[in-house]
Amino acid sequence: MKQIGRRETLTRVGVGVASIVALAGCVTTGGGAGDEGEESASTDTTASGSSESSPAADSHRDSDTEMTETRSETERQTQLSVVDTTLDDQPVCQEPVVTLDTNSLTVVGCVRGSNGCHEPVIKRTTVEDSTVELVVESVDTSSEKTACTSVITENGYRVTIRTAGPPAKAITVVHDDMTGQRTVATAER
Repeated sequence: MKQIGRRETLTRVGVGVASIVALAGCVTTGGGAGDEGEESASTDTTASGSSESSPAADSHRDSDTEMTETRSETERQTQLSVVDTTLDDQPVCQEPVVTLDTNSLTVVGCVRGSNGCHEPVIKRTTVEDSTVELVVESVDTSSEKTACTSVITENGYRVTIRTAGPPAKAITVVHDDMTGQRTVATAER
Protein backbone atom coordinates (compact mmCIF):
# COMPACT_ATOMS: atom_id res chain seq x y z
CA MET A 1 0.00 0.00 0.00
CA LYS A 2 1.33 3.41 -1.01
CA GLN A 3 1.59 6.06 1.70
CA ILE A 4 -0.05 9.38 0.81
CA GLY A 5 1.82 12.57 1.74
CA ARG A 6 0.30 15.60 3.46
CA ARG A 7 0.40 17.75 0.29
CA GLU A 8 -1.41 15.10 -1.78
CA THR A 9 -4.04 14.65 0.94
CA LEU A 10 -4.73 18.39 1.07
CA THR A 11 -4.93 18.55 -2.73
CA ARG A 12 -7.46 15.70 -2.85
CA VAL A 13 -9.55 17.25 -0.08
CA GLY A 14 -9.43 20.67 -1.78
CA VAL A 15 -10.53 19.24 -5.14
CA GLY A 16 -13.32 17.34 -3.41
CA VAL A 17 -14.55 20.47 -1.61
CA ALA A 18 -14.35 22.52 -4.82
CA SER A 19 -16.40 19.85 -6.63
CA ILE A 20 -19.06 19.87 -3.94
CA VAL A 21 -19.23 23.68 -3.98
CA ALA A 22 -19.50 23.67 -7.77
CA LEU A 23 -22.23 21.01 -7.70
CA ALA A 24 -24.12 22.86 -4.96
CA GLY A 25 -24.26 25.96 -7.17
CA CYS A 26 -25.77 23.92 -9.99
CA VAL A 27 -28.63 22.38 -8.01
CA THR A 28 -30.00 25.39 -6.14
CA THR A 29 -33.75 25.77 -6.15
CA GLY A 30 -36.07 28.74 -5.83
CA GLY A 31 -35.46 32.47 -5.87
CA GLY A 32 -31.83 32.53 -6.99
CA ALA A 33 -30.23 34.03 -10.08
CA GLY A 34 -30.63 31.90 -13.16
CA ASP A 35 -34.03 30.62 -11.97
CA GLU A 36 -35.75 31.36 -15.25
CA GLY A 37 -33.73 29.26 -17.65
CA GLU A 38 -30.60 31.43 -17.53
CA GLU A 39 -27.26 29.78 -16.99
CA SER A 40 -25.65 30.86 -13.74
CA ALA A 41 -22.29 32.62 -14.08
CA SER A 42 -19.76 31.32 -11.58
CA THR A 43 -16.08 31.25 -10.79
CA ASP A 44 -14.59 28.15 -9.14
CA THR A 45 -11.51 28.19 -6.97
CA THR A 46 -9.19 25.20 -7.27
CA ALA A 47 -7.30 23.62 -4.39
CA SER A 48 -4.22 25.65 -5.31
CA GLY A 49 -6.21 28.88 -4.91
CA SER A 50 -6.39 29.79 -8.60
CA SER A 51 -9.70 30.74 -10.20
CA GLU A 52 -11.36 29.00 -13.10
CA SER A 53 -14.38 30.51 -14.86
CA SER A 54 -17.18 28.25 -15.92
CA PRO A 55 -18.23 28.28 -19.58
CA ALA A 56 -21.54 29.87 -18.54
CA ALA A 57 -19.68 32.73 -16.84
CA ASP A 58 -17.48 33.27 -19.88
CA SER A 59 -20.43 33.33 -22.28
CA HIS A 60 -22.29 35.87 -20.12
CA ARG A 61 -19.20 38.09 -19.88
CA ASP A 62 -18.65 37.91 -23.63
CA SER A 63 -22.26 38.77 -24.48
CA ASP A 64 -22.35 41.56 -21.87
CA THR A 65 -19.14 43.02 -23.30
CA GLU A 66 -20.45 42.78 -26.85
CA MET A 67 -23.72 44.46 -25.88
CA THR A 68 -21.88 47.24 -24.04
CA GLU A 69 -19.49 47.81 -26.95
CA THR A 70 -22.37 47.81 -29.47
CA ARG A 71 -24.42 50.17 -27.32
CA SER A 72 -21.44 52.48 -26.78
CA GLU A 73 -20.63 52.53 -30.50
CA THR A 74 -24.28 53.30 -31.35
CA GLU A 75 -24.42 56.08 -28.77
CA ARG A 76 -21.20 57.59 -30.15
CA GLN A 77 -22.71 57.67 -33.62
CA THR A 78 -25.99 59.29 -32.56
CA GLN A 79 -24.92 61.62 -29.72
CA LEU A 80 -22.38 64.41 -29.70
CA SER A 81 -19.53 63.78 -27.26
CA VAL A 82 -16.19 65.40 -26.45
CA VAL A 83 -13.20 63.17 -27.22
CA ASP A 84 -10.54 65.53 -25.83
CA THR A 85 -9.83 69.19 -25.17
CA THR A 86 -6.41 70.84 -25.41
CA LEU A 87 -5.24 74.34 -24.52
CA ASP A 88 -2.18 76.07 -25.95
CA ASP A 89 -0.89 79.44 -24.76
CA GLN A 90 -0.88 82.15 -27.43
CA PRO A 91 1.51 85.12 -27.42
CA VAL A 92 -1.16 87.54 -28.63
CA CYS A 93 -4.37 88.36 -26.79
CA GLN A 94 -7.50 88.83 -28.89
CA GLU A 95 -11.26 88.80 -28.63
CA PRO A 96 -12.70 85.27 -28.92
CA VAL A 97 -12.85 83.74 -32.39
CA VAL A 98 -14.69 80.43 -32.82
CA THR A 99 -14.31 77.94 -35.67
CA LEU A 100 -16.72 75.02 -36.03
CA ASP A 101 -15.50 72.08 -38.12
CA THR A 102 -17.16 68.68 -38.54
CA ASN A 103 -15.29 66.88 -35.73
CA SER A 104 -13.60 69.76 -33.92
CA LEU A 105 -14.17 73.20 -32.49
CA THR A 106 -11.44 75.81 -32.09
CA VAL A 107 -11.58 78.85 -29.84
CA VAL A 108 -8.89 81.54 -29.73
CA GLY A 109 -9.30 84.09 -26.97
CA CYS A 110 -7.89 85.88 -23.94
CA VAL A 111 -8.47 85.79 -20.17
CA ARG A 112 -7.21 88.39 -17.73
CA GLY A 113 -5.30 87.74 -14.52
CA SER A 114 -4.71 89.96 -11.51
CA ASN A 115 -0.94 89.26 -11.51
CA GLY A 116 1.85 87.83 -13.65
CA CYS A 117 1.37 84.31 -12.29
CA HIS A 118 -2.06 83.80 -13.85
CA GLU A 119 -2.47 81.37 -16.75
CA PRO A 120 -5.46 80.22 -18.79
CA VAL A 121 -6.79 76.73 -17.98
CA ILE A 122 -9.82 74.75 -19.11
CA LYS A 123 -12.27 74.73 -16.22
CA ARG A 124 -14.75 72.44 -17.99
CA THR A 125 -16.11 71.33 -21.34
CA THR A 126 -19.70 70.08 -21.37
CA VAL A 127 -22.21 68.94 -23.96
CA GLU A 128 -25.94 69.49 -23.66
CA ASP A 129 -28.08 68.42 -26.58
CA SER A 130 -25.93 69.52 -29.55
CA THR A 131 -24.33 72.52 -27.84
CA VAL A 132 -20.81 72.52 -26.40
CA GLU A 133 -19.99 74.83 -23.49
CA LEU A 134 -16.34 75.70 -22.86
CA VAL A 135 -15.29 77.51 -19.69
CA VAL A 136 -11.76 78.96 -19.67
CA GLU A 137 -10.49 80.17 -16.32
CA SER A 138 -7.58 82.40 -15.30
CA VAL A 139 -5.73 80.62 -12.48
CA ASP A 140 -2.84 81.74 -10.28
CA THR A 141 -0.31 78.92 -10.77
CA SER A 142 2.31 80.25 -8.35
CA SER A 143 3.56 78.57 -5.21
CA GLU A 144 3.96 80.26 -1.83
CA LYS A 145 7.60 81.01 -2.61
CA THR A 146 6.96 82.59 -6.03
CA ALA A 147 7.08 86.35 -6.41
CA CYS A 148 4.48 87.52 -8.94
CA THR A 149 4.40 90.84 -10.70
CA SER A 150 1.57 93.07 -9.51
CA VAL A 151 0.25 93.87 -12.94
CA ILE A 152 -2.91 92.85 -14.75
CA THR A 153 -2.03 90.25 -17.37
CA GLU A 154 -3.77 89.27 -20.57
CA ASN A 155 -3.25 85.61 -21.34
CA GLY A 156 -3.97 84.44 -24.88
CA TYR A 157 -5.07 80.87 -25.50
CA ARG A 158 -6.12 78.48 -28.24
CA VAL A 159 -8.47 75.62 -27.29
CA THR A 160 -9.15 72.70 -29.62
CA ILE A 161 -12.08 70.43 -28.80
CA ARG A 162 -12.24 67.13 -30.70
CA THR A 163 -15.73 65.64 -30.88
CA ALA A 164 -17.37 62.37 -31.91
CA GLY A 165 -20.85 61.77 -33.24
CA PRO A 166 -22.84 64.35 -35.16
CA PRO A 167 -21.29 67.82 -35.50
CA ALA A 168 -21.94 70.37 -32.76
CA LYS A 169 -24.72 72.76 -33.69
CA ALA A 170 -23.46 75.51 -31.37
CA ILE A 171 -20.77 76.49 -28.88
CA THR A 172 -20.83 78.85 -25.93
CA VAL A 173 -17.53 80.22 -24.60
CA VAL A 174 -17.41 81.41 -20.98
CA HIS A 175 -14.51 83.20 -19.30
CA ASP A 176 -13.97 83.01 -15.55
CA ASP A 177 -11.26 85.54 -14.74
CA MET A 178 -10.61 88.66 -12.66
CA THR A 179 -13.63 90.42 -14.20
CA GLY A 180 -15.99 87.57 -13.21
CA GLN A 181 -17.69 84.74 -15.05
CA ARG A 182 -19.41 85.75 -18.28
CA THR A 183 -20.30 84.46 -21.73
CA VAL A 184 -17.87 85.98 -24.22
CA ALA A 185 -18.84 84.22 -27.46
CA THR A 186 -21.49 82.01 -29.01
CA ALA A 187 -21.49 80.48 -32.46
CA GLU A 188 -23.98 78.33 -34.38
CA ARG A 189 -23.88 76.32 -37.59
